[in-house]
Amino acid sequence: MKKLNTLIVSMCFMLILIISCNFKGNTYPKEKEIGDILISEDFDLFTKHFYSDSIFQMSRIEFPLKGLYNEPVESTMSNPIGDTILYVWERKNWTIVKTSFINNKDTSIQDRYGTKYIRRIKKNSTEVIDSVYIEDSGFITVRKFKLKDKKWYLTYYEIYNN
Repeated sequence: MKKLNTLIVSMCFMLILIISCNFKGNTYPKEKEIGDILISEDFDLFTKHFYSDSIFQMSRIEFPLKGLYNEPVESTMSNPIGDTILYVWERKNWTIVKTSFINNKDTSIQDRYGTKYIRRIKKNSTEVIDSVYIEDSGFITVRKFKLKDKKWYLTYYEIYNN
């Protein structure tokens, strides 16, 4: 009987603990608030979620996504650069983008082969340009994010490897 009472008390305690913690699971804090005024989605939190959740990523890309893509084509009057073409990514041909950079600051990392990737971030209140390149190699990716209705979206993507 004493064991049963102890079990019941323990279960009640656990139930109260769960309810009082207001358990929400794996949520994503989206916006900044100052008092009652909604400011905007925090870019750092957004990018962590964007690069780790493929469903979220797909929901935050402005399709059709315009940009530049490096593809072997001949130089013409309308395309004097030759191998870089204007490109439009559709939802059906998008490959989920990942990143090895853990913060949204100018930085560099080196892969296991010794290749150094340099990241440059340009920010203002409504746009972020995120560039990653390998110095003197012809490789660069550029992602432009814009704030729309207080949420961040990928609005431009460029990948060039000459």
